[in-house]
Amino acid sequence: MLHFRLILFMILYPVGLVIAQDKPTHSMDELNLLLKESKLDTGRINLLLEAALTYILRPGTMKNDIDSAIYFISSANNLALTLNDPPSEARCWYMFSQLHRETGEKEKGKKYAEKAITIFTKYDLKSKLADAYIELSQYYDIYADSDYSNKILYYQTAEDLYRQSGEKQKQAYTLKNLADFHQLYEKDSVALTELQQALAIYKSINYPGVQGVYDLLGYVSYTLGNYKQALSYGLLAVQTAQKVKVSDAELSTIYNRVGTTYHQLRQYEEAIDYFKSSFALAMKNQDTTNARVISPNIINTYMRLNKKQEAISFLKSVENIYTTAPDWDKANFITTLVGLYLQVGQLEKTEPYIPQLLRMVPNETEPGAVKNINMTLISYYYNAGKYYEMYKYLPTYEKLAKEYGTISNLADSYYLWFKADSSLGNYPQAIAHYKLYKTASDSALNVVNNKQVAQLLIEFQTEKKNKDIELLTKQGEFQRSQLKQTSFTRNVMIGGAIMLALLLGISYNRYRLKQRSNIKLQLQQEEINEKNDSLQHLLDQKEKLLEEKEWLVKEIHHRVKNNLQIVVSLLNTQAAHLQEGDALMAIQESRHRMQIISLLHQKLYQVETSSLIDMQVYIREVISYLKESFRGINHLYFEQQIDFIILEISQAVPVGLILNEAITNCIKYAFPNNVNGNITVSFTKVEEEHLLLTIADNGVGIEKAVDPSQRNSLGMQLMQTLSEQLDGNIKIENMEGTVVKVCFRQQGTVKISA
Repeated sequence: MLHFRLILFMILYPVGLVIAQDKPTHSMDELNLLLKESKLDTGRINLLLEAALTYILRPGTMKNDIDSAIYFISSANNLALTLNDPPSEARCWYMFSQLHRETGEKEKGKKYAEKAITIFTKYDLKSKLADAYIELSQYYDIYADSDYSNKILYYQTAEDLYRQSGEKQKQAYTLKNLADFHQLYEKDSVALTELQQALAIYKSINYPGVQGVYDLLGYVSYTLGNYKQALSYGLLAVQTAQKVKVSDAELSTIYNRVGTTYHQLRQYEEAIDYFKSSFALAMKNQDTTNARVISPNIINTYMRLNKKQEAISFLKSVENIYTTAPDWDKANFITTLVGLYLQVGQLEKTEPYIPQLLRMVPNETEPGAVKNINMTLISYYYNAGKYYEMYKYLPTYEKLAKEYGTISNLADSYYLWFKADSSLGNYPQAIAHYKLYKTASDSALNVVNNKQVAQLLIEFQTEKKNKDIELLTKQGEFQRSQLKQTSFTRNVMIGGAIMLALLLGISYNRYRLKQRSNIKLQLQQEEINEKNDSLQHLLDQKEKLLEEKEWLVKEIHHRVKNNLQIVVSLLNTQAAHLQEGDALMAIQESRHRMQIISLLHQKLYQVETSSLIDMQVYIREVISYLKESFRGINHLYFEQQIDFIILEISQAVPVGLILNEAITNCIKYAFPNNVNGNITVSFTKVEEEHLLLTIADNGVGIEKAVDPSQRNSLGMQLMQTLSEQLDGNIKIENMEGTVVKVCFRQQGTVKISA
């Protein structure tokens, strides 16, 4: 089943993304006139292909347009054969591929693209070869897991070719599309790097239409939890879009994302304004699909503003846009409306909708919609006093909350069990469900608190940086004051020397004595001037060196991260040509290790302190990356108990690699036949300056999951070596599953906060 992001992408971008290609520069009348006057050379081939492109780019697939395009391409191809011009022949194959893709003849079009690639490769025409790879990628569906890797590979190959050929605009656009594909599959860190590279390239060529890059940067920053940066990028997207006058559809999408960011920052008045503007543009263009995406955002914001009646009125006013919606979208509309009526105590107004929900329960297949339907029916029966009816839907809701929901959803399910049990006098069950509710709600609260602590850390570092700048400014002012005082002293001394010279002229008898004194004073003055100049030079040099050092350290981390990403890309490319086996597994494991270290250097590049790592954020990103990398692990539930700990890079790298090895072993061996299970990761302070890293699962245990003869595998040896590098010890135990514990002493003077 497609992930929610992929579904949303299909709604907003049903045609998909294509690289910006060359467009006709002449009208058909101009082309016909030029063709009459042209000679039988490459220039005529160019005109024929431009005419063909004009017909290909026309909307729809009219037979006359197709026939005209075939005529011009065939004429160009015949002339290329006559002139013995293989590159021009390859351009004709490329154009035939475009034409057949437009008419739905995909197999034939794919073969033409491959023929063009063969010739462009032979003649080392990098830019044209990149265009052909982009064309070939269009025959692979981004929504299909089996096609995803091929599509990504062709885009990466094209990006490298555009870079080599100096096609910066096409290179940047390709990077933007790559980032869009990666964020669809929740590879947000990779997408963020690609978008930053695309933006830098666009700025280097002064390209104005960068609103799409800003918009995606905002969205990826939002998914990574950096909401203030997301808002900054979103507002830049709005400003740029309004300046270059983009389409209403694109501006509507940008408004909606900015509103979402404001909503997350709890600035609800600003959020509702952007949501309404986005919705108005969607309705103006009769884009009911996008309007249905925006409507829930408006409802949620009204609820945050405690404007429940306004939320109900708005939802009733847009009921007509759901008449042609998919069943799951209709279900979400009804569940939202019933939920609003229940919140304002208007139970009687929910009655017409309950039969519709009951009909949807056995027919709906989208997990999110099924979860919402069950939750709404449970709430309705509770408010109606029909407690026994609640038991029909509580088990399904609990199961869906575990598989597809959040910890908060799971806490809600236990609380509803508790309310049903209490209402019917089942007190032992009520107590048991209440305990489960408290446990889940406390976990959810911990997640929220951790996010708040991370946000406070960012704000603290920003404030510290501002104070440092203020202190440096004051120091500069003080130094300028000292220089003025030195200049004044020097002037006074020069004046004194002049007065001495006058006195020497008046008193000849003391001439020689005064002369020696004057020479001595002049030498002292020169020495003072030299020291002042030297001091000023040293101060200027010191500031410059400090700035260069800070920049160089960040640049080192940035380049290390980029080099590691190149290694990962190379490993991905190599893996694409291997079948299942030990070599492929070794490459995949090496790719994970490279990515773990790359995440670390990326964080060091982004923060002010270029040698310290917030392990709470870093470990979450490592776990998120590993969840993205292994497909089909929805049966596994990850629990995290991470204290707020700051480590130096020398210890953060081994910890990240140990996590990678231990979690990878859990995923691969602990749960055969895809049985459900839990993987718990904790990183806590156990005593003064000592830390304990624990990775535990409730799987089959190490004795059953791993052959004893394989205990000395590379992964096991690597964890042992890394624990020794930490000056710690590692224990691997079998306690209702495998438990890996690494205890070590924290290095340096970094303090640990609970």
